[in-house]
Order: sequence, then C-alpha cells, then structure tokens
Amino acid sequence: MSTPETAPQYIPGWPELAQLPESETHRIEMDPSGGCGWIKAKANPDDFGHYLSTHTFYGLNHRESTRVLRRCGWNVTCANWDGPNNETTKP
Repeated sequence: MSTPETAPQYIPGWPELAQLPESETHRIEMDPSGGCGWIKAKANPDDFGHYLSTHTFYGLNHRESTRVLRRCGWNVTCANWDGPNNETTKP
C-alpha cells in the first residue's frame, strides 16, 4: 500500500527559502537581502555547490530552481515572479 505524497511547500521568495531547514544531504547558504545563495552538499562542504542566482524566481528559472531543490532533498515549489500581472503565482 502506498502512502499519499505530501504536497510541496510553496516558496514565494528569498526569506522563505532562507528559512528552509537542512535536508538530509544539503544545506542552503544565503543572504535573503542579497537575492542569491548556494546549495551546498554536506558530504563535500568545500565544493562550491549549486548557485541560486538573482533569477531563481523569474521566468522559467523557477522550474529549474524547484527541480534542483527537490533533487537536493527539499519538497518545495518555487514561485514564478513573472506570473500573470507580474504577481507571484502558485503552481
């Protein structure tokens, strides 16, 4: 019997992304006011990791950001800041 999957946590912006707890394998290093950061693997802390650019929530980048965060252990969906009327939209 399968367990129903938990709905992803919606991440509307940098402050919420910065508040995510570490996953089993990764952590996020960032300054929410700077609008960028890094996803770092716990197993290799000296590696640069994956860069979260100022474009993380814009255009189609929100899809790639969501994919990378999920691959690194977070069940999240990033906002699309280029949604209708330039409003943050939920998927």
